[in-house]
Amino acid sequence: MLIRLKTMNPPVRLQQFLFLFLLISVSPTKAQDIEAEKLLTNQGYYFLSIKDDYHATQVWNKLILLNAKDENALYGLGVIAVNQKKINIANQYLNQIKAVNPKSLLATQLQQEIQLSSPASQKLITSARAASESENPEKAVGLFKQALGENEPQGQIALEYYNLLARTQNGKDAAIEGLSRLSKESPSDTRMQLQYAKLLITRESSRAAGLEILFKLSKDKLYGVEVNELIRSALVWATVAPATLFTYYQQFLKTNPDDAEVKAAYTAGLNNQRRSGGYTDIRQTPEYLEASKNLQTAKTLRDPIAIDQTLRAMLQLMPNDPWLRLDLAKNYLTLRKTAEANAIIEELIAAQPKNPEAIFAYSLFQSSTGNWRKALSVVEEIPNKSRTAEMAVFQKSAWIHAQAQLSKELFDSNKVAQANSLLLKVEQHLDKDESGIVTLVNAYNEIGDTKRALNLIRKKIADNKAASNDLLISYANILLATNQSIESFGVLQQLKTRSLTQEQKIAFDETSFNYTIKQAELMSKIPSKSKNAVILLEQLKANNADSVFLQETLARAYSNIDNFQKSQAIFELLIENDPQRSSLYPELASVAIQNKNLTLANQTIETYLRLEKDNPEAYYNVAKLYRMMGKGYRAQYYAEKSVQLSNNLPDYTKPSTSFTSSVSPMTLGTLPEKYLKDFATARPALAKAKPKPNQTVVEEAVLVGTTSYDVQLPAPTKLTGNDLSSQPITYSKRVSQNELNDIRQERTPEVLVGTIFRGRNGDPGKAAIKDSQMPIEVRFPIDDAKVSIRVSPVNINVGTLQNNAYSQSTFGGGPDALVAQLNGQAAPLGDQTATGVGLSASATQNGITVDAGVTPLGFLFSKFTGGIKYEGSLDAQNSNFIAVNASIRPVTDSILSFGGMTDSRTGETWGGVTSTGGRVGFTHLFGDQKQYGYFISGAYHQLEGTNVDSNSRKEIVTGVFKTISQTANSSFKLGVSGSAVGFDKDLSYYTIGNGGYFSPQKFITLSVPFTFEKQGYDFRYSLQGAFGWHQFTQDGNVFFPTDAARQSQAVDTMANNPLVFGNNTAVYPGSTQSGFSYNLYAASEYQLAPQFFLGGILLLDNSGNYRQWSAGLSLKYTFENMNRALTLPVNPLLSPYSPLAQ
Repeated sequence: MLIRLKTMNPPVRLQQFLFLFLLISVSPTKAQDIEAEKLLTNQGYYFLSIKDDYHATQVWNKLILLNAKDENALYGLGVIAVNQKKINIANQYLNQIKAVNPKSLLATQLQQEIQLSSPASQKLITSARAASESENPEKAVGLFKQALGENEPQGQIALEYYNLLARTQNGKDAAIEGLSRLSKESPSDTRMQLQYAKLLITRESSRAAGLEILFKLSKDKLYGVEVNELIRSALVWATVAPATLFTYYQQFLKTNPDDAEVKAAYTAGLNNQRRSGGYTDIRQTPEYLEASKNLQTAKTLRDPIAIDQTLRAMLQLMPNDPWLRLDLAKNYLTLRKTAEANAIIEELIAAQPKNPEAIFAYSLFQSSTGNWRKALSVVEEIPNKSRTAEMAVFQKSAWIHAQAQLSKELFDSNKVAQANSLLLKVEQHLDKDESGIVTLVNAYNEIGDTKRALNLIRKKIADNKAASNDLLISYANILLATNQSIESFGVLQQLKTRSLTQEQKIAFDETSFNYTIKQAELMSKIPSKSKNAVILLEQLKANNADSVFLQETLARAYSNIDNFQKSQAIFELLIENDPQRSSLYPELASVAIQNKNLTLANQTIETYLRLEKDNPEAYYNVAKLYRMMGKGYRAQYYAEKSVQLSNNLPDYTKPSTSFTSSVSPMTLGTLPEKYLKDFATARPALAKAKPKPNQTVVEEAVLVGTTSYDVQLPAPTKLTGNDLSSQPITYSKRVSQNELNDIRQERTPEVLVGTIFRGRNGDPGKAAIKDSQMPIEVRFPIDDAKVSIRVSPVNINVGTLQNNAYSQSTFGGGPDALVAQLNGQAAPLGDQTATGVGLSASATQNGITVDAGVTPLGFLFSKFTGGIKYEGSLDAQNSNFIAVNASIRPVTDSILSFGGMTDSRTGETWGGVTSTGGRVGFTHLFGDQKQYGYFISGAYHQLEGTNVDSNSRKEIVTGVFKTISQTANSSFKLGVSGSAVGFDKDLSYYTIGNGGYFSPQKFITLSVPFTFEKQGYDFRYSLQGAFGWHQFTQDGNVFFPTDAARQSQAVDTMANNPLVFGNNTAVYPGSTQSGFSYNLYAASEYQLAPQFFLGGILLLDNSGNYRQWSAGLSLKYTFENMNRALTLPVNPLLSPYSPLAQ
């Protein structure tokens, strides 16, 4: 067998040293070091607050590298030690802090953490928290005081204590005083300052002080959102702003100019409403026209910050304009400020719930976020009399998008026919609507009908001789989504020669950028191009370092070239920058598994599950990860949870009471024709000239010339079927069920029965053998282990010794037994047979297999057999593999060595040889695609039997090989190998003391081994073998190697009976032989029915005058219906006594 093998990861300390060197080399100023330390400190405390000890430890260790005496890092590591009940280690960190700063508040705080970790204190704190949850803060405060004793509370427990104290009847003053102390003691502790400010703003007398603190914290990366919400709450506390707080109102409105409530309070406080200065339309004022010009410039430069500032300035002039608010909200989406965008648009509709323009703008915003259902329902709330042509066009677009989303949900629910039927119905309402066709094309692509998707858009392009730029850009995106790289490349090349509007150029650049990344990702899946893909992505990264899509693709590309360390580092950095982005965690866990970092993988999975509690897709991803780790039991548990939760998702195919009575039960919202029923009387446009929904404010469709995408588009990359199989699968109920089905089929219990025959040439009654075995095997899982129990009836018949003096005298009791037989003093020998039933069991988990059993009960000698072996890779790159095996096995060369024999002439028994020892093998793979490899193995065994001389065997095997071809369904390997085997003694014979097994003192082979494997949907087979040259030498032996007196007697007997024995002596002569040899092993399996499989094996072994064959058939029954394609390798039913099963 050719073993696949993986480089040891660099030592952790070396990685830390390199990281430190990097930090030093890129930190030209002390200020930057301080900023880095501050950022790491905040991240460390953040991970501590969400109880993510693993990532917190990473951050604290990085901080230690920057400053080995950093008190925050030492404190954080001490808290983690307390959390893990490692109090001794926590005390060590406490002593380190005291050594750095004997008066450190963090030392006091950590000492408190250690004190409160005692069981008695923990019980009091648990009771206090229970009292708090029961709305009994007075009791909770009392219990906390008992736990704290005479000490003032510190750190996180202090925050909890003072928050409770503030809730008591007369405790707010004391709480503020306590938090004031903490804030002074820890001025750089953001959490302390935040909690202090929270209490200060609840009182009018201290509100200004609280706001002062909050504005200082408003730029904090971790707490900024919460801080800004608190600022706003403080400012809207009064409907009229007090003059003492005007500064804070002005500061807030600079960054939040569209906040209606804050602005109203401030305006009321100032009592000085802005007037238009004599102009009848503010949009004609010099200020507004200047702002409009600045906005156009900012959009041309694609500067979202400048756009934001300009729009906020325009809103100061027209605070109630819904279109300015819509543009500002969209710009916030560009800046990834989703919460701010939602707040702006929600305030608009709250302030103007009956204004058709506000409703329309609100609907348009929902479409920008992809919430087409809500967009459709909102636009349909506009009364008929207020609807315009623009609204009607948008309603139709929203209706088509909503049906497209519904079709995807139907498809995910395994309702494929209904999904297709719905889209066919939508087609009837398209007319020549270009944007609707694009939407429908995307919908067909989502439900897997890529053929119809491409046909639709190609027909539209064919019907329209001058296809629009928008249509071609959409066409390029569809082609990208369907892996039509060549056509997508052609469309993009065509667009490069056209004049585009600013919006079209942005869309083109984005599509081209995505095309380039997509090509690099496809290249990374092809072994011969994967390194070039990494180079291309690194080049793109130089000018697009902020692209998360690019970073993720680069991480995957590094994984595809087995640089899991680099891939892991990128994913970890992405998570550090955005710890709430849950989709990154499964990717990191997957890379960690491949990088042999199971601790990180498990930690990442735990964090992911905390972030995505009760999410069916998360459970699906976790099931796949545990399946990668070989943890089938856990994988099945999470796959079942995923399916269960998926089945509980709402079924949108059922009629909803929220739909109007005119709605078809298979569609959402009002049909476009019915929305337009009063269009003849509807106003043709809005009361005031407004931008169209697909334009930005004050922007016309100005042509900006041909495109200038400055990255040369790479040539299209073609993937083979094998490469396409690695494409990511979009989550749905169906794929979750498929994953569960696959896991169940992998873990399904199996029952196998069969019959195996073996035949070998040799002397009748001795070496010649005919045996039949009928193994029965049951395979089933226990937790993550795979267990097998085997019952193996065995029958052996070697025939009768030849009736000549040599055959009779070289068996059992030897010459004296033959003389006794000839003199009528002993009965003649009969047939030599053995029948018995062998028992064995084995368990495999994480590459370790343990087995135990007995040789057939019923044989003359039944002995223990068993072993333990490990097979696995030594590195993350799967380049180096090791196999270690220790065992005790029966030697099955003959009936003598396997089960023992009796010489009926003397009544003596001997045989039943077992081989005890071990084997170690190593394999290394190399080459760009790991198509080359070499292997070496060595073994030593001690052979013992009943009344058989002891023996030992040494063996070494080495060789090289090459993978000639490798596809998704087949592989062919060819190699050259050599081996050397040597036994201490030649015990190949059948007199008492010999073992009846081939045991040359030197056996050398040079051979050409090969392996060919192939699989189909319901059939798989494997063909392995070798052919070459061999030479062996046997020293020969005496008739009775364990009994010198008997050997002397045999010599005398043969010398005294020349008529019987001729010139023969009681010695087996040595010999040396060489010649051509070959062996062949074939195994196959065919699926007869969903639960039945027919298997077969064939073994041929030929070496000079030695010939052996073996053949067998088996039937396998699985408890699960097996509806997936068969995969390699073939796992046939074998006898536990076959060398192939060892």
